[in-house]
Parts: sequence; structure tokens; C-alpha cells
Amino acid sequence: MVGIISVLIFLGGTTALLFYLWPYIFQISSVYAISGAVGILMIPFMVYQTINSGQANKVKYFNAKRYG
Repeated sequence: MVGIISVLIFLGGTTALLFYLWPYIFQISSVYAISGAVGILMIPFMVYQTINSGQANKVKYFNAKRYG
């Protein structure tokens, strides 16, 4: 269940940010502006990775207790 929620956060957040930033993507010429845009687009990915790694740790713990 949490995996589905994390995928929805990742897809929805990335889509929303790309939709919001689309008019500005081709107007960016500064290195700092490009790095800022990449940083903003990484936020949904970081949320997804955090949730996904937490779930993986729970599965590892469960398997170690149950089968180890």
C-alpha cells in the first residue's frame, strides 16, 4: 500500500513540477538557474526514495525475524 502511495507521489510531483516549470525550461541560461531547476525536480524523487527505502528496511527486518 505504501509502495503505491510512494509511486503516486513520485509521478504526481514530477508531473506537476514539470508542468509548472515548462515555460521556463528553455529560457534558463544561467548555470545556477539550471542547477536550481534540477534541485527542485529532485524533491519528488527524494520523497520516493525515502519511502521506498523505509519499506525495504521493514521487509528486511521482518524476513530476518521470521526466517532468520
